Amino acid sequence: MIRQPIGELLVEAGLVDAGTVEAALQLQKANPEAAPRRLGEVLVDMGSVTRDQIQEALQAQQRKREMAARAAAAAERLAPAPSLESGDREVGVDGQTLARMIGLIDRLAARPEVIGAAAPLVVELRQLAQSCRRDCLRAFAGRLQRLVHDLSVEFGRKVRFSVEGIEELLDQEDAVLLAGPLRHLLQNAIKHGLETVADRE
Repeated sequence: MIRQPIGELLVEAGLVDAGTVEAALQLQKANPEAAPRRLGEVLVDMGSVTRDQIQEALQAQQRKREMAARAAAAAERLAPAPSLESGDREVGVDGQTLARMIGLIDRLAARPEVIGAAAPLVVELRQLAQSCRRDCLRAFAGRLQRLVHDLSVEFGRKVRFSVEGIEELLDQEDAVLLAGPLRHLLQNAIKHGLETVADRE
């Protein structure tokens, strides 16, 4: 983590505004012959902040840096995920669990001060979760295809059925909730709503 200038820290903390920092910088540069003064000292002399507030801002920055260093060290210690055996390529995931996991990852990604150096890992984790979601929805679409095929054979109907854009239209949780009603709708459509070839001729 790059060390932030004290002016930025104080602005982020809401202790001063950018205009005050700029004025202090101008005062700092006004007398080049004098001994250089730190920006924090100039701001204290201006009465904009106290020494304690500057110390608190510096300590907060130090805590962030330490937290980022710990996160980076923890990320390096993470072992790669064990590979699945060739026969175990699919793992069932409850739609609500997956949706909750993606929500938690999104909340974590929205707090860069918490994740620090682990941000790339959170991004990758989110991409993996989204990939799982897409795979689950594709599997759901595949089950619908099989259902339509089985029903068309059962009722002697010729049916062409395709599913497009399911990843954009549905969340995994919605797909779980819609599975029963969709099955019923498809069954009724194939059984009662389609004419046979002979009826159409």
